[in-house]
Amino acid sequence: HMARIESTIMDDMFSSFSEIYVPPETLRELLEVVADDHDDSKNQDKDAYRAVMQQIRTSVQDELSRIEIVEENQMDVQAYVEESMRAHKENITYIDDLTANKNNGINQL
Repeated sequence: HMARIESTIMDDMFSSFSEIYVPPETLRELLEVVADDHDDSKNQDKDAYRAVMQQIRTSVQDELSRIEIVEENQMDVQAYVEESMRAHKENITYIDDLTANKNNGINQL
């Protein structure tokens, strides 16, 4: 089930959209769906959940590293890109927090 979610998210976000940019808010909503689904499943298959979140995290980091500003004189574009990068970094932290909480639960078993 988690693999299906990961496949859908990654396919939609990074390959099949006609737009190159995915807003951080959209990514956050998708991450929340994954986390809620995992919670609804009574935290079954923790390894798959952790793998999905790690793959999404890696993909976001890869996308952040590819962002280049073509024209430096477009300050509005630069500010928008910087804000988006900040928000995506928050999404990475959110993933880390979610997986850390799940790992703590594993350690308490």
